[in-house]
Amino acid sequence: MHPVTPDAELLPSTPTGIVIPIRAFTDGMARLSSVLSPKQRADLGRDLAGRVVEAVSNFASVVVTSAPEVIEWCEQIRHPWIDDPGSLNASAEAGREWCISQGLERVIIAHADLPGATKDAFEQVARFTIRDEHPNLCVAVACHRNDGTPVIGIPVDAAFNFAYGPGSFELHLEEARKSGLQIKVLSIPELSYDIDLPEDLSALVPLGSYQIDREKSEQAL
Repeated sequence: MHPVTPDAELLPSTPTGIVIPIRAFTDGMARLSSVLSPKQRADLGRDLAGRVVEAVSNFASVVVTSAPEVIEWCEQIRHPWIDDPGSLNASAEAGREWCISQGLERVIIAHADLPGATKDAFEQVARFTIRDEHPNLCVAVACHRNDGTPVIGIPVDAAFNFAYGPGSFELHLEEARKSGLQIKVLSIPELSYDIDLPEDLSALVPLGSYQIDREKSEQAL
């Protein structure tokens, strides 16, 4: 595990865009099917995505999706979206190209299932730098299981290949090294906790309309 940087040096931010890939609402969060109904999962996905979109509202941002219900949602809230090329890695790359088209210098890829996401948390990621000595910087936030990559930021022109999937966090750090990027790992609880497994639902307090089916939960866990 790469050592965590405890304190961020906050300096004026470089023009930054935030990319939010969303595969779907209705068919999303399949790993929660043992404890949440399809409607509950869709409602949860929509709610979490709304929290993330609100948290990044101080930045240029775009949703990457091809799901009709997500496109409809984006249009309802008047949020930009672009087509999903078909995989998370391809979506991240499409988002990077969108940032380039907007004249932005850095791109942050953020998962859409971060219940604790706040404006301050994303501002910390966007503004972190190592003075002006190392403009080529990869800033990464590890998920609470230390395997996924809920948030990562790189220069838009970096020779960097996204590597989402099992063990993506270490794969992304290795890719940053190969690309000649400086690396800073941030410990930001608001961005570390994503909703992927039934036990992750404890982050939603109270659960409200996403109340777990206790009988199913006991069978699954």
